[in-house]
Amino acid sequence: MLVNSFFHHLNDSELDLVCRRISKTLAPTGVFHLLDLLLPEKHCWGRKLAQLDRGQFARKAEDWKAILSAHFEVDLFYPFKIEACKSPLWHMFYLRGTCKP
Repeated sequence: MLVNSFFHHLNDSELDLVCRRISKTLAPTGVFHLLDLLLPEKHCWGRKLAQLDRGQFARKAEDWKAILSAHFEVDLFYPFKIEACKSPLWHMFYLRGTCKP
């Protein structure tokens, strides 16, 4: 299953509900893939763009990890940046996980 740039539109309780439903729906051998927005720790253009995004719930990397690892076995958490003219604009992450046993 792939979810792309949706979770930062959900508050914590909505995100918890969606994650519970995904973990129940995902096959025991299924893999969950997620791409979403990171809120950079330092003040930069990427942080400002994240705050201006329509999704009001961009989170820091450690917050994403804590929320998502409550529902999934996280195999990979990979932060990356989307740049323009060698300047990072969007701070994103990719997560790969499986259902908790």
